[in-house]
Amino acid sequence: MSGGIVSFGTYTFPKTLKEFMTNFGDVVPATVRMPGLDGAWNSDGDGDAPTQTGKVTVGFTLIADTREEMDDLRDVVRGLRRQGLARLVYQPTDPLDPARFCLARVNMLNMSERKDSHTDYWQDVQIIFQVPDPVWKVNNYAGHTIGEAGLVIDDPATWTIGGGSYNVAASAPLTTVTVPYVGNAPAIPKILIEPGVGNSCENVIIERVVDGLVVDRVAYTGVIGESQYLSIDGEAQMVTVNAVNAWGDIDYLHPDLVRMEPGKTTFNIRFKNTSDAATVRFYFYDHYR
Repeated sequence: MSGGIVSFGTYTFPKTLKEFMTNFGDVVPATVRMPGLDGAWNSDGDGDAPTQTGKVTVGFTLIADTREEMDDLRDVVRGLRRQGLARLVYQPTDPLDPARFCLARVNMLNMSERKDSHTDYWQDVQIIFQVPDPVWKVNNYAGHTIGEAGLVIDDPATWTIGGGSYNVAASAPLTTVTVPYVGNAPAIPKILIEPGVGNSCENVIIERVVDGLVVDRVAYTGVIGESQYLSIDGEAQMVTVNAVNAWGDIDYLHPDLVRMEPGKTTFNIRFKNTSDAATVRFYFYDHYR
């Protein structure tokens, strides 16, 4: 089998993958049956329904030369639950495609020992992982790569909030840019506005435009100086200036602040003054169901 699950946390799976399945495409529609009427009441509007709690099923075979070696292999597998919530890495069938990951934990482990099947030497294993956020994530932008810890530190060049960055040189009054996004599921970017040496910007507005209409808009009221940076993180529900809370200084249209959707990632960046300029960094992972 080409492609498949590669690793979980610090554990690398053997190259004996037999089974791989996810439920990332399953949804939980909010519909209510109407007695005496056809169909049901739809509470999801015209959008897609929420996804199920994620589940990834992985089946593989442990192979050992001795019974003692098999005991050791089983012990390692049984200890995977101690990894907690960790990266589960998946390689698509095309080896040229970048690896994807989700955050998962062991939910169920099936490892039946059958002497008539010589499981002392060939042990079939099935692991079911639970995934709270059921998407595969891909980092397609290596600039300012930041790891998974989710920390925010003072130097914006090493701003550690998840994903790589797509950088835009924005200037007043308006800069329009289409951010490349190749996932098939929505994502919430983290946005950093950094004027840099000799620059400043006032009253920053970020808008996402679809078919000429503004569907997302977040507006910050205030001045960002050359030694400052404004961070907008809709997923964490946090807006800061140099790591100081600035949530009270923004207005927004959508609770997620700014979203990215496949094929719908055109943004307007607005500043108040004609001399305003800044680098705007969109940090995100491409999301796949």
